[in-house]
Amino acid sequence: MGIKTLLAILALGIVIAALAINYLVRANPGITAVSGYLILMDQKVSQNDYQVLGMKDFSTIIYLPSSYAEGIVTSCSFVFPEGVNESADITKDGRIDYADLYLVTQAYGCTDTQPCWNEAFIMEQCYFTYSGRRFQDPSRDCYINDTDLNLVKEHYGETTNPSSASCDLDEACRADVNKDGKVDIMDLAILGANYGKYADEFVHYGSIKKKDTDLNKDGKIDIMDVTTVAINYGYAATEQKCTTSSLENLGGNRYRVRARGRGLYYVGVSYRIALM
Repeated sequence: MGIKTLLAILALGIVIAALAINYLVRANPGITAVSGYLILMDQKVSQNDYQVLGMKDFSTIIYLPSSYAEGIVTSCSFVFPEGVNESADITKDGRIDYADLYLVTQAYGCTDTQPCWNEAFIMEQCYFTYSGRRFQDPSRDCYINDTDLNLVKEHYGETTNPSSASCDLDEACRADVNKDGKVDIMDLAILGANYGKYADEFVHYGSIKKKDTDLNKDGKIDIMDVTTVAINYGYAATEQKCTTSSLENLGGNRYRVRARGRGLYYVGVSYRIALM
């Protein structure tokens, strides 16, 4: 028997053995297939940290060891508490606050037949940081000076309602720098410690059109829209929600991973090799 014949018999034997092993593995559920887990995004922040929580999309292609893989995509994002009307978050920053109330009141009276309907807002909010907490200057001019100190002095000793929807429209409430319900020495101390400083954080809202404040989509900005913001005022999207979807095979060992969510911060893939 020649060497070529021996090699041919050996190759045939290997093929038969591979087929037999594959059949035994498929027929025996006790044999565990290869599995794994990939973390593609993990950017979770603490609950009190500020971040833009608008709708975010994630899409990428991954390569797995086999063209026969089954997988589950897990994605986590932030949601508003149950019962909160998310449309009140006009700025899409995950907070229903002064910025939203300001926008809807500035657009008040616009309708789909008025010239102001498609006008865009050019708005900026500024923040200072002191002892790890964010605050705004009473005058909202992004600079702490005598104007701010005088505003606090003018309302010194008054009580405030920081949770009120109209808080930032009220001078006394703006003078309550640390938002503890009263204008006192602590507010003066915070301003004094930061006197002469410019804001160190700016939030821009330049792409919001006045028609975006038509929250109930009835073609006009009216008291109903203002009320929607007011009754949801003060809420933030801090609750976490995780959803799952199937891994998408693009052919071969290429797979697409997609996820979408408000303030999306986590995407992971669990997979299992399906033996064929």
